[in-house]
Amino acid sequence: MENSPLRQLPPELCNYIYELALTRDRPLVMFSCSGNPRQYPVSRQEYPLSLVRTCTVFHNDATQLFYAVNAFQFKLNTFPHDRADLEGAQLLASFLDMIGRTNTCALRSIVIDVGTIWHDQCSRTHRRLLRSLCDGLHGGRFRDLQACDIRVRTELQYQIWRSGIVGFTFELDMRNLGASLDRNGRQIREKKVRAAQLDGYDQQEERIMLSLQQLFEGLMREVGSYSSSELAS
Repeated sequence: MENSPLRQLPPELCNYIYELALTRDRPLVMFSCSGNPRQYPVSRQEYPLSLVRTCTVFHNDATQLFYAVNAFQFKLNTFPHDRADLEGAQLLASFLDMIGRTNTCALRSIVIDVGTIWHDQCSRTHRRLLRSLCDGLHGGRFRDLQACDIRVRTELQYQIWRSGIVGFTFELDMRNLGASLDRNGRQIREKKVRAAQLDGYDQQEERIMLSLQQLFEGLMREVGSYSSSELAS
C-alpha cells in the first residue's frame, strides 16, 4: 500500500483524512467483564477501523491518531451495592497495558463513570473503589497521560417517599483534585441552601441533604490525599 494515492498526499491532508475516518461523535465505552455476566445496551453502530488494518504502513500512520481524536469512557459496575466491582477499577490500567505506551501517550480524553451510589446502600467498597482508581493512575502510567484530560464521574442519590429522589452528580478532574473537590463541595452546599428555601421542605429532607453532603465529603476524603503532584510523581 506504499504506492496508494493516499500516501502521495501531503502529510497534513493525509492526517485530515485519517481523522475524518477514525473520529467518533461520542465516547467509546469500555466495560469490565469481571464478576457475574451482565447485559449492557450496545449500539449497532460499527467503528470502521478497517483503514488501520489495511496494511502495516496505514496501521503505523493512523493508530496513534485514533487514540488522540477519540474520547474513551470506562463504565464500572457498582451493582449490587454490597460488592462494587473493585476489579473494574483496574479496567483503565489493563486498557493502557493492552494498547502500549506509545498509544497511551496519544490519549487526550478519559472519563471513568462510577455510576450511581445510593446513600442507604453505600458501603466502604465504594470508597475503596474510588481510592483504587487513584492507585491505578499513580506512578508511571499517569506520566504517560500528561496530555490527557482524566475525569471521574459519579452520582449520589437518596429516595424520599414524599419528594422522590434527590441527589448530587459530581465530577472529579484528576489533574486538579483540590479545585475539583472545592467546586463540587460548594455546589452541594448551594443545592442544600436552595432546597431549604422550597415550600414543604421539612426536617427529614434537611437531615437527608446534610447526610448526602457528609457522604460526599467522606468519599472525597478517600481520594483527597492524592494531590496533583503526587499523581504526577
